[in-house]
Amino acid sequence: MLKKILKNKLFQAVVAILIAIRLYDLLKPKKVDTSGADFVVYGTDWCGYTTKQRKHLDSKYGSGSHVYVNCDSNPDQCKGMKGFPVTKKSNGDMIVGFNSQL
Repeated sequence: MLKKILKNKLFQAVVAILIAIRLYDLLKPKKVDTSGADFVVYGTDWCGYTTKQRKHLDSKYGSGSHVYVNCDSNPDQCKGMKGFPVTKKSNGDMIVGFNSQL
């Protein structure tokens, strides 16, 4: 009887772990595809300068002129960045802070 209970508990634990792993895979942030973008703006939703940079690019080059990487949701894509926004141009140049000259 004890062996049956232990096997049942072990099975339940394994199932619970597998469900947790699957839920993590479904809920974790997906990497933002930045390939081919004219501009990539790295920042956060709470940063006013990030919002200002994005609006500036939209007004100057049109909606969809940039790809936005939210660094709160995608910290792996923002490693080493010390301030926001960081705007990456298609030639690879990185501009830190709001820049109306872009």
